[in-house]
Amino acid sequence: MSGDALEEVLEIANRSFSNPWTREMFENEYLKNPFSEQILVRCEGKIGGYLFMMSLFDECHILDFAVEPNLRRKGIGNKMIAYLIEKMKMKNVRKIFLEVRHSNLPAQSLYQKAGFIQIAVRKSYYSNPKEDAVIFQWKLPEEG
Repeated sequence: MSGDALEEVLEIANRSFSNPWTREMFENEYLKNPFSEQILVRCEGKIGGYLFMMSLFDECHILDFAVEPNLRRKGIGNKMIAYLIEKMKMKNVRKIFLEVRHSNLPAQSLYQKAGFIQIAVRKSYYSNPKEDAVIFQWKLPEEG
């Protein structure tokens, strides 16, 4: 990820979240975490969405994911999640986890359409405003 891409990712994060990741958090993920990967989607020459994940052994954790607000509901998020799932299948990842705000029903719908199921709730996980997190899991279907 280039410096220009980081600037665009920061802008999307700031427009998407009440408590977005900082520059340092993004840099730590893509420069210092050997298990971190990113998916960036370009739309008309600009970044339209990003997804930061960490995969280790047979698990993947979506760490941060956003689509440019004025590009939402155009299928970008669906395509990014579908790409992530296919990429993780190729790496023999069997489970993908993520947290989402309890009030973020559009995101929850996106994950459910992709086959994620709710497995737990983390009380007061988010701040600004304080809110529970819903934990979702996608699981590779058992062969047999």
